[in-house]
Amino acid sequence: MFLNKVYLWYTMTTTTIKIHRNTKEVLDEFRKESESYDDIINKMISEIKNRYIIKELAEGYQTQARENKKIAKEWESTSKDWD
Repeated sequence: MFLNKVYLWYTMTTTTIKIHRNTKEVLDEFRKESESYDDIINKMISEIKNRYIIKELAEGYQTQARENKKIAKEWESTSKDWD
C-alpha cells in the first residue's frame, strides 16, 4: 500500500518598505538577534492594540461605575421608606 504524502508549503508574500535610518536604528534597539523586523513591527502593533483595548475597557468600566453609583443613590432613598 502506498502512502501518499502531501506537503503544503506556505510561502509568505513579502514586500520592501523604505524607512529612515534612524527608524531602523530604533527598531534595532528592540530587536533580539533571532527576531526579524517583521516580528518587531508585529509586536509593536500588538502592544498598541492591547493598550487601546485596555483604555477602552477602563473607560467602559468607569462609565458603568458612574451608572451603578446613580442607581445605588436612587435605591438609598427608596430603602429608607421600607424601614
